[in-house]
Amino acid sequence: MADGKLVDDLATLSSLNEKNILGQLNGRFKKDLIYTYIGDILVAVNPYHALPIYSHEESNKYVNLKYRRSIRPHIFAVADKAYQQMKRTGINQCCVISGESGAGKTESTKLLIQHIMNHCHSRQHGLQDKILQVNPLLEAFGNAKTVMNQNSSRFGKFVDLKFTADGNVDGAGIEEYLLEKSRVIFQNPGERNFHIFYYMFAGLSESELLQYYLISPDKHRILNGNHSLNNIYTSVADFNYCQSKYDELKSLMVTVGFSDEDMYSIQSVLAAILNLSDIEFKLDNDLDSAYITDEYFLKVVGNLLSVDPVDLAAALISTTSYTRGERIVMLKNVDQANDGRDAVCKALYGRLFGWIVCQVNDMLASSDEYSDNATSSVGILDISGFENFKHNSFEQLCINMTNEQLQYYFNQNIFAWEQNEYAQEGISMTTIKFSNNKHLLELLMARPVGLLALLDEESRFPKATDDSLVQKFNDKCGKNPGYIAATGINRGAVFGIHHYAGQVTYNADGFLEKNRDTLNQNLLECLTNSENAFVCRLFKAKISRTGSMSRRKANLSRDRKAILLCNEQPDLKPSNIQRQRSRGPREDNQGLTVSAYFKESLTDLMEKMLSAEPQFVRCIKPNVQKQAGRFDDKIVLNQLRCTGVLETVKIRHTGYSIRLSFQDFIQRYKFLRFPMTARIQYNSMNCHHLLESTGLAEWQVGKTKVFLKYWHTEQLDSMMDAIATKVITIQKIVRGWLAKRTLRRLRHKSKVNVVECQRLLSQIQLCGDEFVRVINAQSEHDKKRQLEVDALQKMLIAKGVGEKKKRDEVSPVTMATVSAAAGTKSASTPEIKNDNNNESFVPSETQQLVLEDTLRVIPKQYPSVWCRLYFIEKSKVLDAFSIASPALLVDGSSRRQRGRIGFSAMSDRYSDAQSKRIRQFIGKGVQLEMDSSGNLWASRLSKNAIFVKGWKQPQYHSISADIIKHGGQLPYGKAVKIFDIKEFKVRVAMQEDPVISRSLIQHTCVVSLSFIKNVEDDDKTPCWISIVVLQALHQKMRDPDILEEIEEIRQEYRTAKEIKEDMEKLTKKRAWAKLHTRASNMEKNRKAGRNVRLMTRQKAIAEGMPWKYSWENDEEGDDDGHEDDEYSRTTKSSSEDSHSSAGDSNHESSFYGSESATSQHGTVSGSDIHRAALEKLQKVDPGVKHRKSIHMQLIREAETLEKEYTSNLSGQNLEKRRQWAKVKNIKRQDQEREATEDKM
Repeated sequence: MADGKLVDDLATLSSLNEKNILGQLNGRFKKDLIYTYIGDILVAVNPYHALPIYSHEESNKYVNLKYRRSIRPHIFAVADKAYQQMKRTGINQCCVISGESGAGKTESTKLLIQHIMNHCHSRQHGLQDKILQVNPLLEAFGNAKTVMNQNSSRFGKFVDLKFTADGNVDGAGIEEYLLEKSRVIFQNPGERNFHIFYYMFAGLSESELLQYYLISPDKHRILNGNHSLNNIYTSVADFNYCQSKYDELKSLMVTVGFSDEDMYSIQSVLAAILNLSDIEFKLDNDLDSAYITDEYFLKVVGNLLSVDPVDLAAALISTTSYTRGERIVMLKNVDQANDGRDAVCKALYGRLFGWIVCQVNDMLASSDEYSDNATSSVGILDISGFENFKHNSFEQLCINMTNEQLQYYFNQNIFAWEQNEYAQEGISMTTIKFSNNKHLLELLMARPVGLLALLDEESRFPKATDDSLVQKFNDKCGKNPGYIAATGINRGAVFGIHHYAGQVTYNADGFLEKNRDTLNQNLLECLTNSENAFVCRLFKAKISRTGSMSRRKANLSRDRKAILLCNEQPDLKPSNIQRQRSRGPREDNQGLTVSAYFKESLTDLMEKMLSAEPQFVRCIKPNVQKQAGRFDDKIVLNQLRCTGVLETVKIRHTGYSIRLSFQDFIQRYKFLRFPMTARIQYNSMNCHHLLESTGLAEWQVGKTKVFLKYWHTEQLDSMMDAIATKVITIQKIVRGWLAKRTLRRLRHKSKVNVVECQRLLSQIQLCGDEFVRVINAQSEHDKKRQLEVDALQKMLIAKGVGEKKKRDEVSPVTMATVSAAAGTKSASTPEIKNDNNNESFVPSETQQLVLEDTLRVIPKQYPSVWCRLYFIEKSKVLDAFSIASPALLVDGSSRRQRGRIGFSAMSDRYSDAQSKRIRQFIGKGVQLEMDSSGNLWASRLSKNAIFVKGWKQPQYHSISADIIKHGGQLPYGKAVKIFDIKEFKVRVAMQEDPVISRSLIQHTCVVSLSFIKNVEDDDKTPCWISIVVLQALHQKMRDPDILEEIEEIRQEYRTAKEIKEDMEKLTKKRAWAKLHTRASNMEKNRKAGRNVRLMTRQKAIAEGMPWKYSWENDEEGDDDGHEDDEYSRTTKSSSEDSHSSAGDSNHESSFYGSESATSQHGTVSGSDIHRAALEKLQKVDPGVKHRKSIHMQLIREAETLEKEYTSNLSGQNLEKRRQWAKVKNIKRQDQEREATEDKM
């Protein structure tokens, strides 16, 4: 292809030089073609504006891509290749995204995950959505604005997407490395804290901000450290953006699986960090130690973290050590106290971030997360890019060391290992020189003279300084070509390093303190003992050797140096991958420094990458100003040189990026040349035959491997797909033939079945006459049997219910007369009035008749009879039964025996067509049972409804609450109480009039069940029964125990009634007391005070009204009784004023943090907490104050002065206290005299 045209693959250029490569990238960038291939490596240039190339339709073009050259380069193609390669080979894949800060690595990571998740399936509902939401969630807590990037990753993450053998996503895991915790307490000019703080202030309402004790964000030190900004938001658009991000964050946290309680705990910890950072210290000259100037923030932090403010204050101003088994407490100076405060802030945020990552991992964990059945995975690395600021500190050193390690890993994969294989396999190949940065890794991480080793060594010395550290760097590493020692006027705590991306100068101020990052034992114990379970869990969790929260125990099984220097090329086979996946960071973190955490993190990351097949993405930053459409040749060329892009193009142009062993090559492409069942030996001759049959060119066969160009695999895979298509076509034809054969067999079998059915039908037709005769004979027999049963029933009725028969002859006429009355009240029906609610209860004629019949036959009943049962149809009694069996079934059958009675067994003497038809639908009916306590239970067995009549007036019945709950309907298949003996006793106890109670109690013993219809009127209810509970009506009422229990209930009822009346009287007394207040006798010279009080008392007694002294009202908390009392009025107003002012000041200081309120907190309550903290420390170590040359006499004198001041304040009211004592004495004498009169 001519070099003048734009190409998708730089490796296809005939002229490989910097000018052509730069021209190709520039030309493609101007046409918004930001992606370019270098063989199998993707180069991505950040456009700094949105492009319409990431839609779902565009993503579909890169699914299961066969020919990469047939479509433009894209990040989606890399994602598809990694996913398809993982499915095809079962080997883990790793997408390594590298580049400088601001080059677009984070966005590339999100696009890779998005494409894979959109085109794979999952057995867990919503798993893909959760995985897609993880990136913006972690960005909110782990990203921040820097000078070079608006959304810079301040931590490294390795996203591990786990898949099953068939390619379904089964879960995901995230490993976080080296969070930049120091950003929480300090940011360089032009930079910001982590995004979450700005999102929270923009998204929370004013009431929510007050709930977390948050004031204006520009007032907090860690958000506006130099207080030079009036507003931390640059514009209204910036504020609105943060507000929308907060709403989005809350939504996606719910999607991932965080609860409301989790989000409240997270915001509480963030608010505690903000308030804790605002605590300031000053020097106490007497103690020569630090003290907290304003302890209001201390109280707020204690409230948010649920720790004792005294314990927290003691931990902040002191440190504990052990010498020969003795615990020694030392007070801190101001600098040490500030360092301890900042260490707590960093620890809180670091552990909170680690907890969030652990929660995300638990919510996204696969089903075999902790099992030995390892699945394949696609890993994606997103880590901070190379940084070079005006002021570079310890954080930039760690970030740049990580990028140095990734560049070395890239060089090993692309150059070193590949060229070593050419030499070992005897492949003729021109050696390509590349920039090897191995000496820089040894300068940074070698032991014992590497920079990190020297930093750890110096951190162990308490008196070491940052200047002494740089001096040690110069002495030990000055001869290394990668190290630059400061000279001339720049000498001091400054040094430089020649990185692969250029020279960087580091300022070592704060290196030792940042590397130690220690949280003293006092603070750790204080936070571990928090009453907040969330905070306690954060500080009790184990920290792994990578500095993150541990999830499982594992040990590194390989040498750290061998891993970091990539000495051995890994054997990427599924069997080896399963063994390597179980490795993880160790969990012994005692005494580890930040640099030690860093090395362990880097080792763990490199081990993961070495166990996977890499897919490289190189991100390029087109300009420093982050302007869209601007391509700075100088900036881009410098990045191409530093990352070795030109050498990469050359080795991809002339080299063989695909290197397969004979066994892997033949197993994968055997069918292109040999039969399926043939046993092929894995040797070079068979590989030659196979490759020659394909017609490919520019391949070579070595001693043990086949060497192919990067495009050869696409051609070979397309040939395999063609064979697979033919196989599928053959399978389709064979399956169609098998289906047709099966169809023919089924049709033949169907014809045979039709013939057999016709034969059977002919036999039935021949025997039909005989069947009809037998059926008719059986029908005649059934009719005769039914007539005999009806005759037997009539005979039993005639013999057993003579008296009933006479009453039945009169009943229809009487009931008809009642029905014709159309609502007029019968003179014979008594009206029962309930005194409790002044309501009237008029029993129906049928219920009155049932009770009269029951009371008449009670003396004739056996003691075992527990109820009297009446069958009724539309106010007409059909029959009555005395029930002695423990259980009774009432249904729609024609049976009439012990334990079972059916409606169809009742005589139909009234010829009611409606009732007769309804009897057929009663079905299985209801089962009744009386327990030992006297409760009547009913279980509906029929699917038709059964209702309890009168459930709307429970005050006149003894039904249970379950009946009212179900709306008067019996539930199906469940036993409920239709007569509750406790309710019956309450009804008896609450009746005051014995005459009325006797009549009402009799009616409460009756329970009526209506089948089919829920109608209250008797003349409209087709089929129903009335049950009179004899044990309640007759037997139970004679039981002394029952009568005694009823009397107890009645007493409780009366007591409650008396209490209610007493409360009403008390209300009247207080109303009178307000209108008739006594004259005051509190004046010193008023001698007639007692006489006035006695006259007021006599007047109240004469009028029959209550009387009470004003101080008695005061003791009860009633201020209305002494409104005219001068002393009470004065003290009350002064007390209210003091409380009001205190309340106002507290409110102001708690929620708005004004300067006046803040100082008030510091002066009023601050000294108390500080003194309590010192006393607590002195109990632990009595010599703590002497160790700081404290003059105890000064403390004693201060306490003496404070006591004298307190006594003077109390003396101002001494005269009133004496008068009050006299009044108390008078009251006590009156009470003693009244008690003596009562006894007489």
